[in-house]
Parts: sequence; C-alpha cells; structure tokens
Amino acid sequence: MGKIGLVGYPVRGPGGRRGKRASTRRLNGWGQGIILSAIAFVCLCAFFLPAQRLQYTKRPDVENGAKVYKGGCIACHGSDGKGAPMASTVFLRPDTFPDFTDCAGTTPEPDGNWKAAIVHGGPSRGLSQIMPAFGDLLTDEQINDVVAYMRGFCRNVHHYPLGELNLPRALVTEKAFPENEIVVSTAASASGAPAWTTDVIDERTIIDARTQLETDVPVNYADQAHNWTAGFGDITLGVKRELFSSLRTGSILSVQGGFLLPTGDSKRGFGAGTTQFEPFAAFDQLFRENTFVQTELGADLPVDTSVAPRSMRWGRRLDRTICWGGCGRRWWSFWRRVTLRRGRRRTGTFCRRCR
Repeated sequence: MGKIGLVGYPVRGPGGRRGKRASTRRLNGWGQGIILSAIAFVCLCAFFLPAQRLQYTKRPDVENGAKVYKGGCIACHGSDGKGAPMASTVFLRPDTFPDFTDCAGTTPEPDGNWKAAIVHGGPSRGLSQIMPAFGDLLTDEQINDVVAYMRGFCRNVHHYPLGELNLPRALVTEKAFPENEIVVSTAASASGAPAWTTDVIDERTIIDARTQLETDVPVNYADQAHNWTAGFGDITLGVKRELFSSLRTGSILSVQGGFLLPTGDSKRGFGAGTTQFEPFAAFDQLFRENTFVQTELGADLPVDTSVAPRSMRWGRRLDRTICWGGCGRRWWSFWRRVTLRRGRRRTGTFCRRCR
C-alpha cells in the first residue's frame, strides 16, 4: 500500500533488529516441548472457532450493491472499477486513486477499511484524498452491499491473503501477512548508557502477493564513554512466503528466511561480527470479539559461533481491537511476552492507535 508508519518504541540495546537478537535464549527440551504444544493448541482452536469480521444484520446483497455503484460510484470509478475515462471527469486523478481490479492493492484492505472510507471519506483511512464521505447519503445496508459488489472486481481473490488477516504490526513479534510498505521503527535502550536504533524497513511483494522481500537497514546512535557515536548495524535481507491463509478459520501461516550481513561495527556494539541466518515461522490467529494472537518461532544461526551463539526465540502477543467511529479509527491494546537469552522474561502492555 506504499505507506510509511512509525511502529513504536520497544526496549532494547543497540545493534539488534527490532529487539530480536537482544531477546533470545537457548531453549532446552522442555522449552521446545512447551512451544510445540502451544502451537498445536492454537492451530486446533483455529478449526473450531470462527474468525472475526464485519458483523452484518443481514447478508450483503451484491445485486443491490451494483445498483448503488451504478447510481453514484460509477461516475468516478468507472464501470469496470479501473476509473472513469479522464475525459469524462472534472478532477485530477491523484496517485492514490484506486484500481479495484488490482487484487494486490485491494485484497490487503479488510472490509472495515472499505466501509470506513465510504462513510468517512478516503482521507480518514489514508486513502484517496479526493474521496468524499457518503455516510449521510447511504444507509448501512447500502454501504455493505456496495462493498460486496466492489470486491467482485478482483477476479483472482483466492490467490491473495485477505485484508482481515492483515493484523497490526507488533513491536517485537513478526506478523505473518506479506506487506507492501516502508516502516520506520525506533527503539531506545532502557538501561545503561543512552542509545537508540532506527530501522528503515522496506517490505514489498515480489512474484505474487504471497511472497515478500524485506530489507532492513538499522542506524545506531550510542553514548560510549560520554562520546556520541553513530553507525549502521547489520543489514538484513529476507524473503517471506505465506503458506496458508483462511478467512473462515481466521488463520495465516508464513515462513521467512533471512541473512544478516556483518555490516555493523561489532567493536562498538553495532553488529554481531558474523553473518547470521535467521529463519522463523509466524502464525496469526483471529478469534471472536476482535481478539487475536500472533506467535513467532525462530532461530539465529551465526556462521561463526565463537563470536555469536546459536539461539532460538519464542514470541507471542495477545491483542484486542477497539473500534471508534465505526472503525474509522482503531486502537489496539495488547500483551506480549518474549523469551530472553539470559533466562529472564519481559512482559509489557501497550496501547497504540493506528490510522
């Protein structure tokens, strides 16, 4: 979706990628058994608990949605959803103007975002700036109907993970949904000498909407011996692939393999000092009442184990979506826990708003 967002401020030291390598530990047999049991439990729940999505008083009527679309939307968006001919419109078409037949651009948006854009206008969701609000002109049922109709412009929807599975980005735990976005994430050290790291992360789908290429460039700032110093950290190159997604069960599973290149200065604490392979699996599960769980199981496998130890990590996050203004705005309050390398655990509760 080509958006730029500020993720947040997790607690960690410099040199790590979103707190991961500062938040890992070796897991013994008991620990691995607990992790596998937890994953099996979440997967089992996925088959018995229906997923969350917009609640309708009645099933959307696509035929009535076509009438609503042709009665008003067609003047700007055209009969085929690609946009009306330029000669027939009186406005300059911005870069954010949508093409409803572009599955890669429309399927990542959940129905709630489509509905919010119609009710409150495009700017309310960071979409087209010229999209007016129709909340006072259309009934709730008419809006649901026209959203269902517009969804039909994408003819290849079954090959794309749907937007309802695109959960908010966690501070530490990886999400399973493949993205097209640029993220700027800043983390500050909570103890010791002042330090912080800003990661510029480029995520874009390649080949198809189920495969994501990720490039992470960390920039570190640290007070070392009362002298501020700055430098790049270890750059990450990774490929994520969505293996399974189902809106019926509310489940999505992805795997990623990444290489951390030793571009950071390990003497200043800005890098590991060796190339590392970082595989992980991410599983997200939606439940009723706007609640969901995000889990991640991964490892850090350095080439030179005398410089950095091999380790595993286990992250989990329980979250609840709080809607405001018909979900034109959403808040997420969540609990997360990450297993640390030294055998300690940190638990945090945060509240964050996403536009």
